[in-house]
Amino acid sequence: MKFGMQAVITTHAGKGDELAELLVEAAAILQSNDECEVYLIQVAINEPDKIYISEVWSNEQAHKASLTNPAVRAVITRAMPFIAQMEAKPTRSKGGKLSTEKSPG
Repeated sequence: MKFGMQAVITTHAGKGDELAELLVEAAAILQSNDECEVYLIQVAINEPDKIYISEVWSNEQAHKASLTNPAVRAVITRAMPFIAQMEAKPTRSKGGKLSTEKSPG
């Protein structure tokens, strides 16, 4: 069964863009992980210090294993000082759409 994670991170004031860039680094690391199907970073338009992360994995064990990757751990360590609050919830995929084209901006 697919495993998902939805997270909302609120950064310290003015740190949203910096954290988003770090999370994009994490997404680049995960490009070579075939068990990671979605790792999407979004920033709220009217709340630039609020970041949304959507993840879909082949299974929960793959997600847990990704968190032991030294490169991913390094990004997490660098990201922690930016985070004021975080809420993460595991999810189960029901369907949807994903385009693999890179969107501008």
